[in-house]
Amino acid sequence: MGFSSEAIFINSELSEPEEKEVLDLLGFSDYKKLGKARFDEADSGRLRNGVYVGKINGSTFFIFEGAYQSNRDKNNLSENENKLASRFPNKDILTIMNYEIANSYGYAYIKNGQLVRLKEGAHPDVSANFGNELEIERNYYVKKQQIDNCEYFLTESSQSKELNKWTHDQIGGSIAFELVKLMTGKNYMSDKMFRADIDNYIPEASYNQLKKAFNDSSIEIPKKFQGSILTTHYNLILEKARKAISVLGLTEIEKGVFIKNDQGLRFKFNLKAPKENEIFASPYISFNILCDRTKWYKETFGRDKFHYGNSVNNIIPIKPKRLGLPEQSRNPFWKGENYHYQEVEEAVLKIINEIVIPYFQKLPNLNAVAEHCKGFNKIDLLCMSNQEDRAKEYFKEALSHFAEYTLEENSHKSLIPGFIEEYKDRANLLGIQINVEDFIDNYTSQHNQRDIKEKGFKNDPTPKPKNTNPWWKFW
Repeated sequence: MGFSSEAIFINSELSEPEEKEVLDLLGFSDYKKLGKARFDEADSGRLRNGVYVGKINGSTFFIFEGAYQSNRDKNNLSENENKLASRFPNKDILTIMNYEIANSYGYAYIKNGQLVRLKEGAHPDVSANFGNELEIERNYYVKKQQIDNCEYFLTESSQSKELNKWTHDQIGGSIAFELVKLMTGKNYMSDKMFRADIDNYIPEASYNQLKKAFNDSSIEIPKKFQGSILTTHYNLILEKARKAISVLGLTEIEKGVFIKNDQGLRFKFNLKAPKENEIFASPYISFNILCDRTKWYKETFGRDKFHYGNSVNNIIPIKPKRLGLPEQSRNPFWKGENYHYQEVEEAVLKIINEIVIPYFQKLPNLNAVAEHCKGFNKIDLLCMSNQEDRAKEYFKEALSHFAEYTLEENSHKSLIPGFIEEYKDRANLLGIQINVEDFIDNYTSQHNQRDIKEKGFKNDPTPKPKNTNPWWKFW
């Protein structure tokens, strides 16, 4: 489909009263703040969901339909740009547009109230071209080339040594996105933009209609507001959640976050709304059990990262399904369809009663948790609970499972050397005399030989094992 983006950037960052003033100047004086929004929602939802105002790296930006305007006065400024340049003569202003589906683009850069650069076009013509190319524009391509009276922009290719060839309308939108670096230091589609703080404004009439829907629990809430809930409704759900989980003895350390430290474990239930305002909260229900594995690992092995590169963390990876419990299919606040308040409340309480409470009750201490783990996760937890003898007994089984894993087509081959080093460390820790590589080599070779006999393969290409002893003789 391609991008369909329009935005205005103002540098330096505006104060809240200045933001309101800009909304008035742009024709949105009757708009009210609805709540927080994600960048991808703002970029794609501006056609139907109002105006989005965000802050990033010292700049304020406005995303809405019509942010970029092609009609310009004698000074080559659009109506929006004229209003903003007059109101903020000492600020930098950038307007951009990129409609990839139509190969249409545009960008205008204003500095100290004066237009410095303007370029706009669509296939096949450049409709506006004012000022000298900016350094960011020049750096985006290697060189220009005229071929059959057509100007091409040549860029480096990641696929081959040959340069890629683009017409102005094919590259213009990408350059518009790149020019956002002038304002924020980052491309319009950078990861940083997806973490920007963004508010959504909608017309007051729509705001009042929606507020009525959220206040009246008999009215369906539109699907597009999934994930959000009226703050008063959130508070009611949270109160019922508090009562439901009270049997677990957890303490609420902050609104919606419940913790209990007991027998080397940390039980955590989270129903927190990251940000609340007059209308919406955006809660996310989660629960897990943690232990102080990071500290133990660092004290035992002198590192805070596994050999395969991942950081050691304290979360114990046991899914409810392993305990015979139903999986939480999805966050109840994200129903994906029109919904009523009561439906959300019932879904939250069902998760608490059928999954969360039984989950914590089935894992009361480190010993119980260890029994439901696998691999060196289980070995570590057994060692942490002073059960080295059980860890030694289990080591053989864990290493056999790992050897089976190395044979799977979907195993992460690049991580296997790191896993082997982890098993070596634990063998040394437990005083087990074993060559881990030979164990795995011999185990997998015998597995392949068994396949050959069972499936009748001929001309076996499998290398012969380094050690012909059965795998158990390594012990």
